[in-house]
Amino acid sequence: SFVSCGFNHMIALTDQGELYSWGSNAKGQLGLGEGIESKTVPTPMVALDGIQIERVWAFGDSDFARDDSGGIFSWGQKVRAL
Repeated sequence: SFVSCGFNHMIALTDQGELYSWGSNAKGQLGLGEGIESKTVPTPMVALDGIQIERVWAFGDSDFARDDSGGIFSWGQKVRAL
């Protein structure tokens, strides 16, 4: 499992490969789609369901994930929201 903190949000990866995010979504950094302001509790991020995520990083108002084949996904500020 892994947790990373961004500017006003957090993202977590469980041992089972599930992603959760919470905090501000002002720039789409929660990866929950547009129109969601914030979440105060860890919320499942289903946009990457079916992809084996191995690591996540939060940086400022953006997030990044690496899958098991080395592919990189990003969302949040200056990135198209998932």
